[in-house]
Amino acid sequence: MNKKRIGRIIEFLLIIFCIMSLAFLVKQTYQKNQEIESVVTEISSDWFYYQDGKKIDVNLPVTITNYKEDTLNLYHVGITGEEDLKTIITKGAYYRIQIKLGARVLYEYNDEVFPRNAQMRHKLECRTQLPDHVGGKKITCVYKNDGSNTFKIEPIYIGYSDAVLRYQLTSEGLVLLLVFIMFLISMASLVVHIYLKYKKVVETRFLHAAIYLVSCGIWCLTDTSLFQNLFDYSPAVAYVSFYMFMFFPIPMIHFIGDTRGMEKYRILNWLKYIFYVNILVQSVLKLLQVFELIDMLRITHILIVIAIIILEICLYKEYQEKRTEEIRTILFAFVVVSVIGITSLLLYWVFDITRYGFIFELGNLIFSIILMSGLLHTAFHNMQFRVEATIYNKLARRDNLTQLPDIQYFQEWLPEQKVSKIYMTAVVLFQLKRVNTIYGTSFGNEMLRKVSEYIKERVDVNQMFRVGGNQFILTAYSKSEAKRMQKELKELFDEELRIGEEQIHIPAIICGVEYEHGQESEVVLSYIEYLTAQAVKSGDTIVIQGNQETMDGFQYEKEIESFLPKAIREDLFEVYYQPIYSLERQRFVAVEALSRLRHPKFGMIPPDVFIRIAENTGQINALSSLQFRRICRFMKANPKLREKLLSVKFNLSPAQFLKKGYCHSLIAMIREYDLPVSFFQFEITETVATEYNEELYRFVKELQAERIGLCLDDFGSGYANLNTVLKLPFACVKMDRSLLQGIMEDEKVARFYRNMCAILKNQGYNLIAEGVEEKKEVELLNQWGIDLIQGYYFSRPVCEEEILRQIVD
Repeated sequence: MNKKRIGRIIEFLLIIFCIMSLAFLVKQTYQKNQEIESVVTEISSDWFYYQDGKKIDVNLPVTITNYKEDTLNLYHVGITGEEDLKTIITKGAYYRIQIKLGARVLYEYNDEVFPRNAQMRHKLECRTQLPDHVGGKKITCVYKNDGSNTFKIEPIYIGYSDAVLRYQLTSEGLVLLLVFIMFLISMASLVVHIYLKYKKVVETRFLHAAIYLVSCGIWCLTDTSLFQNLFDYSPAVAYVSFYMFMFFPIPMIHFIGDTRGMEKYRILNWLKYIFYVNILVQSVLKLLQVFELIDMLRITHILIVIAIIILEICLYKEYQEKRTEEIRTILFAFVVVSVIGITSLLLYWVFDITRYGFIFELGNLIFSIILMSGLLHTAFHNMQFRVEATIYNKLARRDNLTQLPDIQYFQEWLPEQKVSKIYMTAVVLFQLKRVNTIYGTSFGNEMLRKVSEYIKERVDVNQMFRVGGNQFILTAYSKSEAKRMQKELKELFDEELRIGEEQIHIPAIICGVEYEHGQESEVVLSYIEYLTAQAVKSGDTIVIQGNQETMDGFQYEKEIESFLPKAIREDLFEVYYQPIYSLERQRFVAVEALSRLRHPKFGMIPPDVFIRIAENTGQINALSSLQFRRICRFMKANPKLREKLLSVKFNLSPAQFLKKGYCHSLIAMIREYDLPVSFFQFEITETVATEYNEELYRFVKELQAERIGLCLDDFGSGYANLNTVLKLPFACVKMDRSLLQGIMEDEKVARFYRNMCAILKNQGYNLIAEGVEEKKEVELLNQWGIDLIQGYYFSRPVCEEEILRQIVD
């Protein structure tokens, strides 16, 4: 027998059990009169009272009017010995009834500890047990005048205690049935919530519905006369009833707030806190004995009515915007509960009808059933979509390494979401290349797989994608949910994580961005990439949020990106030269060629911006070729400048030396202008040397064959070490300013810089100190034997005319 068939059998048995339970309770209710006749006797005759000195005989129930005394004494003399130890029960709490046997007081209603209003007293049943040997004695029921001079005397019943209990159970049968159904639905809702959470489906509304139904059920149960009678009208039971009544709207507000699209209505949070404040204020006033809870009941009623109206308005606005079946169902449920609730409140406050409670409880049950049916439909629809999407992803849209939806699926999934906003959190493992270098690519792949597992285990996430080699995207439908995810991610990446046999710290950049419906996925991914580029990549995990300032910066770069093809096509770039000074020769001996770009709207564009954009958009080779040709042409046209210089240095990006044949194209360009190949040197940064170590060996061999020197730029700014430097035959090493900073104030820094320079010089490398800005730095470097200086102290990057003036003229 397969699991599906077993599941159907279990479900069928559960349905049968529910139907049988319901039928049994209904049968008990409708057979009430028959059972009462057999076990409980109504004392309806032989009652009398005195008015104006006259004895008046009555049969119960009876309405006595124009009785102006403070109390009405109702007598009965028909008690026999057969009534020994039996229990008397009647509804007389409204008139603060006192029951006496002869001169002995058997029962007196008292609510001084927990006062009740008239509506609450109306439905309470008062009961007392007769003693032994009651035959021939007179029973007196004393009713206090409520000021209307009218007494509506309810029937009085007598029977043994177990029979009276059954009578009370049948009297409260419908309410108990409602409570039973509420608890049953709440348990089912809780089970569904646990199951969905186990299946990694985020749907907290089942939990809120369960809490709502339990609180309603407890209120209904503790509000019954039976339950209060069982506990001898203990104030504790009344307090529980009151607090459940004040509390039950809160989980329903949570329910609405967690409905997709409703998180944008901030008033829902205010409503929730208003009800908490209501509970707190009423508690304090009660503890200080300023007011009784019953005196403040009207406030809770008013708050409930206001809350229902506000929720209906929010739901109606959302339905007008989205027109979804889910919102329509919830709105319909609120219309039903508002009609029934207002009706019951009118019965309570205006007409003093005692069945108001049952009507309100019934309305809550109908409301809950409508909500649960809609919620179940939505949940199972989402689960069906989830299953279908999972199968589809496994076939075509899933990353093989992490088994997460990939970028292609993300780009298809995003525009299909029918919400106005999605809050995205990108996780970028920016040190992945370093990990691959240190531990190997297999370890790096294992790290990516384990990190994705850690995120899924530790972070309650709606949807997660792997959209790049080192980048994940997590989605949420509310800002608070996204903030929570980012906090959990920060806590995760602040820890050391176990990857294989290693326990390592994996820093990440966590970017929060908002997606608005209609945006293209490529724009979102580009924005995330921009934010990542702006982040300071230290050794710690950082969280950055997209805001108007970053969006302005992103749009600025997008305009530069759109301008770049035109700039290349029309050769709008300029070449600036920063000279390198020789302390030994007392003159400039080399220059570094630098690209510059002027935008018609923004003016001069920072080179790190347009070069990064050119690299990301695949235009860097075209840009570099254009600039290198301009350099060759300029050097060819100025032989006197060439005579003064030992070399011209030109920066290369990874895309250039990784492209097969690109090096030879530059050499061909040099020869086209009949310039000596050895006159040029190519620069690569320390980061490039570290990340592309193997590819660099091949490139260096090509350069050596052509007698072109290779320079290491920005040494000391990143992760390169002496081993990286000594492995490759660099023509020169340019010491980054970050190493230079602090040498004047800190002897340890100065000693480190001096020793580093000594080691490199001993190995035969030419050294250039970059970023030199002060005379005292020049003097100190001269003492250490550093000959070549580049920095603002001698010259900033200048245009072609100015470099000719500085060096030739």
